[in-house]
Amino acid sequence: MSALRKIIYILLYVSEAFLPAVNLTGNRVDTNYVIYCSICAAIAVSAVIMRQGRKEKKSKIKSASDLLLIPVSFLNFVICLFAVDSVAVTVIMFVCFGSCLIISLSNSGYKAVKYSSAVLTILLLIPVFIFLPFKFFGKTTVVLTVASPSGKYYAEVTDIDQGALGGHSAVDVIERKISTPFITVSSVKQEVYYGPWGLFKDMDIHWKSDSCLVINSAEYDIDN
Repeated sequence: MSALRKIIYILLYVSEAFLPAVNLTGNRVDTNYVIYCSICAAIAVSAVIMRQGRKEKKSKIKSASDLLLIPVSFLNFVICLFAVDSVAVTVIMFVCFGSCLIISLSNSGYKAVKYSSAVLTILLLIPVFIFLPFKFFGKTTVVLTVASPSGKYYAEVTDIDQGALGGHSAVDVIERKISTPFITVSSVKQEVYYGPWGLFKDMDIHWKSDSCLVINSAEYDIDN
């Protein structure tokens, strides 16, 4: 394998495993998901192009790692899919996941690995196609973000429009753990308020301290 192909494959596994790894630690990634997913897809497509026309048999280690790529890339696919309500992200991640499948299935030998990859793919995709249509029912919009005095925490005021089913307003508190211009690693959302749909329009929200959020004169203690 050439040096460039090695670099592409390393980038492929790193890009596909990054979000699942962060989520397994109980955190989440805030970023521009269209750009992020486009980068993941570009790396995956590049890896496929590098693979085309090459007939050499993969080693057992490479075959096993490519089989592992299916569940890892699937987790990355699902996390991105449900992180934002975006048709663009959905399309891009289908391309990304499809490219990873091509890589895993492009094995000139080890039929057991091929069949395992195909079966695993089918089992993983069935629930996605069942639940994917429900993703586009309604709309979730972050209407306001309020930072705590130190900036370590911030509150998100969210409007959840569920169409004919109505909707609701919610306030979640999030802790910033790692912040860069492109990616922020944050804690999972801690819901502190749940109310009627549209209530956010008249909501008075501010921080009393890093451990106390005030919503409409009511104080909510934050778990630090």
